[in-house]
Amino acid sequence: MKQYTVVSGRAFRCLLIVLMICCARGQEITPGQPVLHLKNRSWTTANDLQAFSGTVAKSRTGQAGHYIIQFDQFPSQEQLWTLEDRGVTILGYVPENAMVVSASGQIALEGLNAHWRGRLESQDKISHLLTTEVPEAGPSSDSAVESFLIEFQIDTSNADMYALAAEYGLETVENSNLLHNHLLVRGVRSQVMRLTEWDEVTYIFPVNEDLIAGTEVTTCAGALTKFGTLGQFVAKAGEGWDGPGRGRATIHFVFSQLTSKIGGEAQKAEIVRAMKEWERVAGIQFSLSTNAAETKTVNILFAEGDHGDGNPFDGRSGVLAHTFYPIPLNAEPIAGDMHFDNAENWQIGADVDLYSVALHELGHALGLGHSDKPGAVMYPYYRRATLLTVEDANAILQIYADPQAPTPAPTPAPAPNPIPTSPLPVVPLSVSVDLAPSETQESSISFSGSLSGGTGPWTMIWLTDQGVTGRAGIQSVGGTARWNASAVPVIPGSNSIIFTALDFVSNRAMVSVDITRKQVVPTVPTLPTVPTTPVPVPTVPNPQPTLPVMLAIANPSSANYRALQPKIDISGTASHSSGIARVEWVSSQGRQGVATTGSAGSWAALQIPLDPGSAKITVKATANNGNSATSAIDVSYVGPSTGTGPAPSLTITSPASSSSQASQPTVIMKGNALSGVGITEVTWGTSSGRSASCEGSTTWICYDVPMLVGSNTVTIRVKDNAGVTNWKAVTITRR
Repeated sequence: MKQYTVVSGRAFRCLLIVLMICCARGQEITPGQPVLHLKNRSWTTANDLQAFSGTVAKSRTGQAGHYIIQFDQFPSQEQLWTLEDRGVTILGYVPENAMVVSASGQIALEGLNAHWRGRLESQDKISHLLTTEVPEAGPSSDSAVESFLIEFQIDTSNADMYALAAEYGLETVENSNLLHNHLLVRGVRSQVMRLTEWDEVTYIFPVNEDLIAGTEVTTCAGALTKFGTLGQFVAKAGEGWDGPGRGRATIHFVFSQLTSKIGGEAQKAEIVRAMKEWERVAGIQFSLSTNAAETKTVNILFAEGDHGDGNPFDGRSGVLAHTFYPIPLNAEPIAGDMHFDNAENWQIGADVDLYSVALHELGHALGLGHSDKPGAVMYPYYRRATLLTVEDANAILQIYADPQAPTPAPTPAPAPNPIPTSPLPVVPLSVSVDLAPSETQESSISFSGSLSGGTGPWTMIWLTDQGVTGRAGIQSVGGTARWNASAVPVIPGSNSIIFTALDFVSNRAMVSVDITRKQVVPTVPTLPTVPTTPVPVPTVPNPQPTLPVMLAIANPSSANYRALQPKIDISGTASHSSGIARVEWVSSQGRQGVATTGSAGSWAALQIPLDPGSAKITVKATANNGNSATSAIDVSYVGPSTGTGPAPSLTITSPASSSSQASQPTVIMKGNALSGVGITEVTWGTSSGRSASCEGSTTWICYDVPMLVGSNTVTIRVKDNAGVTNWKAVTITRR
């Protein structure tokens, strides 16, 4: 029979305070040295890869398999792949430059620029709220029964979670809304705290009243990084958009796709209201932009299912939204982006309340983790909110400056070095356009040009004076960067198109092109003159020529699009001198609807249903004078499995990780597929709308998968002879 030493509640609190005081003696932070930031302490880590801090934790698996590995600088993808090849599983991120990992036995860190490794200690696993707040029964009581939330390592099984609670006589409270690695328990505080001795336990913190009462709540699993989410024991993701120190930051935002469940201007106002609330408590400013690819930009969109970021939504009553932490945890342009599940019943002032969710997600976009304080906006279980709490304000002020504090004077430039130097020449970024016609009769035209200077990789964006924007492709040819922008729409009359080049450090160069689109006037053949008796004809004013309606489908950009989900969003522009009365769509599968129209002639037809097979979707724009124009795209949708039997297995062997990097405009992907009835088809599709078939079946290879600069989601889909399908997606970032 196992025996345990029972520590009284008062004695345990005293012991915990002593441990924290002892630990605090070594928490001085040396400028310029690697620092590890946890909620309960931050300290400069010594360069030590051999000894672990603290005692060896107990483990349900027989060995303590969870560690923190810190690197000298932010680890490269190649370093992380090497770590995985050595049998290490990466579970999450800890600032600065550290990973939570699991491994069996010793971890080989040679050649990886690793700086320190260790484990979470007991004092790291207890919320400060539980060391300062006294149980209702009073400080002298050792029998007060309370409720707690226990967070476990994300790879801990449910069986081990329940077994640990039972081992200490704790009552588990069932709640279907809990995160998969959270457990709600009731028991005496001193016994609950003994769980910190176990390797599987990462944090213990207070539980809110809604969870105790069993009220349905909405869960936030945490903002996204390419290494997973942050644990509850971490307060912030990094230094924020302002860089090291508590500075000020201007952050751009773009509404790239809205929901049809709330009026367009109303939903924008609710999200902006949430931004103003964060501006009220911290030295940050949000600025509306039109370029979602710009650095330091929060791209706001509503989507359903697999929407191209490698994190598909799960439908109604599931995950409401997800947000990507700022760089370096996510690369531009997805860093800071906020995605909302369009399948949810979004409302204003009622559940699901858009303002409350946006307020919470903006905290993540600014760099915050989750709060331990029930009732705080950043607590991991949402509740409807009006204002940020003191807890939220104090948390954000650990990253950004106080909004009331005066702006510090600029630091004077250092005195020039008296020793003559020969600095390397800095080549400014420049962009040029190949010779383009000044006139055209076409509704769209392609442009090309060259890029030079700056610090690659580059991004090219074009913008017309009608508000239509897009990205140009960039390719290196013989050491020279060439760009190409295809199908840039032009309207009748004068057009001005601005091409903007951005390099890796946000330098920019611009060039503009003016082009006039002329109307085609049909030639009327001259008939031979037949002498006739002149008949007086009344004078009729010469009618003005009628200009055609201009209609363009901008997204998807491909006229033959392969959809991965049973719904598709189509958007574009429409214009006419008399104005556009309406934009409609009709599908060859028997559905039709009306698109929503916005500023600068933009329109969007959202969530068009698709049946398996091919569909032709025709868009018709009608002007106020009755003129109209149509445009169409062909869409194919494989659909869910039509056969019966087990799904074929699918393995992607290259790239080996679900999140990787690329430097070339195309990549090659490889893998294996297996089915008892044989594989008939392997295809790839990208988040930019490109798709094609792969070569092979059981062993397959996909050549020339295109990579845009930034984040690309590539989905591999297989189908067997029984009609059963399976798929996997990877995210590849091209720098």
